[in-house]
Amino acid sequence: MNTQGVPPPPAAKPAKPAKPANIEGQPEDRPKPNWTDLPWGVFVVIAGLLALVAVAVFAIVHYEKPADVATVMSPLTGVIVGLVGTYFGVRGATHAQEKANEAERIRRKPEQ
Repeated sequence: MNTQGVPPPPAAKPAKPAKPANIEGQPEDRPKPNWTDLPWGVFVVIAGLLALVAVAVFAIVHYEKPADVATVMSPLTGVIVGLVGTYFGVRGATHAQEKANEAERIRRKPEQ
């Protein structure tokens, strides 16, 4: 292949430097996490399971018939499942809204 007379390709532009990060690794324009960012969902699930186990042990020790144990467990199970499901639904929607707001903020930010 003859390459005489063909100009060399233009020099590649240097990559855009990454945003500076603070000590904790978060970009400087992003808020630092606080106590509301803890994994509260894990705590909610663990608390619900502990409550179910405590009531189940009480019901098994207190009642002789399995039907009575199931009768005691049914309302509590329904309430805990409802509360945990509601928590995760609201939390998921909140995270989605935060991400959408952050994306909009980044989109509107002028190029530097």
